[in-house]
Amino acid sequence: MNKFLLRSGFINMPADTPFFNPSQHFGPTGSDRESRCTASGRRPFRWTPVCTGDTIRARQTRPGTLERTSNTLAVRLALFHVAIIALANYTVQFTGTFLGYHFTWAMFVFPVVILATDLTVRLSNQHLARRIVGYAYVPAILISAWLADWRIGLASGTAYLVGQLVDITVFQKVRERSRAWWVAPAISTFFANIIDTYVFYSAAFVQSRDPFMATNWPEVATVDLVFKIVVSILFFLPAYGVALSMLQRRLTLH
Repeated sequence: MNKFLLRSGFINMPADTPFFNPSQHFGPTGSDRESRCTASGRRPFRWTPVCTGDTIRARQTRPGTLERTSNTLAVRLALFHVAIIALANYTVQFTGTFLGYHFTWAMFVFPVVILATDLTVRLSNQHLARRIVGYAYVPAILISAWLADWRIGLASGTAYLVGQLVDITVFQKVRERSRAWWVAPAISTFFANIIDTYVFYSAAFVQSRDPFMATNWPEVATVDLVFKIVVSILFFLPAYGVALSMLQRRLTLH
């Protein structure tokens, strides 16, 4: 059994296993195994637990491999966040009317960032998600300022930082208390949208040079918030479930 596990590179165990000791499943670890590898001229391996949904897999990696992979993933996801933020801040300048209420088209764009953040926390960990937010913060301000103006850029970056940190914290706490896949993203998305929306609109449009937005930003922000929550629950939450299922299957197969 251990030989098969060593060849395959991983073992699946319930995520709520109280303590994971690789030596119980894969044989000697620590100084004994490292000394044998060093004597034979080989670089020692490390058993790394990797959480994929409801299971933990211990994958055989060389020291430094997981760190490099994590940093690469963080940079790629941060670039994705920046692209979505830029698109949201460009479309926030365009308003529409629904049943007599004003809204901006950004409400259909920004929830994608929250979806990506929740998937990151679910499939990896909250520390990687916070690292991604940190990487994306300054570029998001710069590109938003280039597309709109510096006030929009700073408001967007501040709202993104505060909203995403709230999203990550709430998601992790709810996830620890509920095993249903939809509960954590639904609750965290609700609170993250509230924080992000009002921080952004108040910072960007209070006493703005745009007379319409300076006067009507509370109405526009509230309508945007309601629309974003409805759109997130009806469209992005099911998309989250589909993406989570596909990624979990892919990670399990690999």
